[in-house]
Amino acid sequence: MELEERYRRKDGPIHQAFGLTYSAYLCIPRSMLQLMPLEWQEEFVRLVTRLPETPGYEVRRRGADGKFIEDEYREYRRPNAALCARIEEELSKQR
Repeated sequence: MELEERYRRKDGPIHQAFGLTYSAYLCIPRSMLQLMPLEWQEEFVRLVTRLPETPGYEVRRRGADGKFIEDEYREYRRPNAALCARIEEELSKQR
């Protein structure tokens, strides 16, 4: 890969999406991903499976005080119906 391409990638769309945050990771709950249209899910899986594996990570939710708290997105098999309805409503407003 040429040097110019490497710099364009570094400051590209992903960098812009993270904005001025100090975030080093993007964690997306499975229940949120499953709310996406099937076409998006297929494209997401296609792209993610091409990424290299990063073993040894665990994601846990923390509250404002820094203590671990219950994660309302964790139950992907039986997702919170009210939460899913709220997310779908917000998504429909964006379309």
